[in-house]
Amino acid sequence: MEYSSIQLNHLSDEILIYIFKKLSNAEIVYSLSGVNKRINKIVHDSIFTNDLSLLMSTSDDLLYSLPDLILNRFCSHILPSIDQKIEWIHLESV
Repeated sequence: MEYSSIQLNHLSDEILIYIFKKLSNAEIVYSLSGVNKRINKIVHDSIFTNDLSLLMSTSDDLLYSLPDLILNRFCSHILPSIDQKIEWIHLESV
């Protein structure tokens, strides 16, 4: 069997959405916003933006705030572009 290379852009939107739904919404939006127009349209869809948790959980179910670098990018670049689609946002109370 020959080595083949499949890139993210080779997958259909339906497959990408299925994969992305298995991950944290905040991670998807943060990591893939601005990659290209097609990916941007998918990750800015209300499927991923209507309920955002800006927290990370550990394997022992503890919750922590996202690192400042990530929160800063969310607040300055990402949230303004999706603010009309957000219904719930979960934050650390500190």
